[in-house]
Amino acid sequence: KDLTTEHETVSFAETGDIESWLKQEIARALKLPVSQVDAHKPLAQYGLDSLGALELIYSVETATGVSLSLASFLQEFSVADLAAEIQAQAGSTPLVVPALDRDSDQPLSRGQQALWFLHRLAPESAAYNIAGAVRIVGEVDADALRRSFQSLVDRHASLRTTYHESVGTPIQRVHDRAAVSFHEEVAAFWSRTELDLRLEQEAQVPFNLETGPPFRVSLFRLSATEHLLLLVVHHIGTDFWSLGGLVHELA
Repeated sequence: KDLTTEHETVSFAETGDIESWLKQEIARALKLPVSQVDAHKPLAQYGLDSLGALELIYSVETATGVSLSLASFLQEFSVADLAAEIQAQAGSTPLVVPALDRDSDQPLSRGQQALWFLHRLAPESAAYNIAGAVRIVGEVDADALRRSFQSLVDRHASLRTTYHESVGTPIQRVHDRAAVSFHEEVAAFWSRTELDLRLEQEAQVPFNLETGPPFRVSLFRLSATEHLLLLVVHHIGTDFWSLGGLVHELA
């Protein structure tokens, strides 16, 4: 069957079809040809990181209603193992495969729906902002750093997704292209108290999930050889563990 057809219904009994769809999703996340995704090779051996795994979990949960653990993607699970787990949890429930057009509207996972509802109740709240700051010792090429973060946004769909309401239903829209939110500021003459206050203020700025982006980068230049890098992301798109993985990938 052609699994790229929008909202095609596939029976869970047809395990091969589930595997084919999973292979397409994993190939997209890893930027590999589908032919290079072995259904029996552990996903961890492909270098799948936690942020990419979360995006795949959202796709699976949205399409099937089945919740999978992050460990399933980062340990020894293969495509075939995931397909079997989905089938075991869902039984005979039909699988509705979403369109692979990433610049179209897609439903939210149950966890995302809860965060969207809370955001609508208090859009000015920063309760679900996840922030992390790192000190960089040494010279920094800010333009190169911006380009590196742009590459991360290009690679990870969750960093270029906006969230909307359509006919009373929350949806997510993954854009083909989005510019990274990168702000550089000179902080050479700030006191430690002023710097801490500025970091806290920036971390607490609420996100507009409809206009995006759900991810912000701020670089504070303390001197020619010392900087502070602040990353802030909304929890609807990632978690703190994945933010750490993002920093590791940046390096």
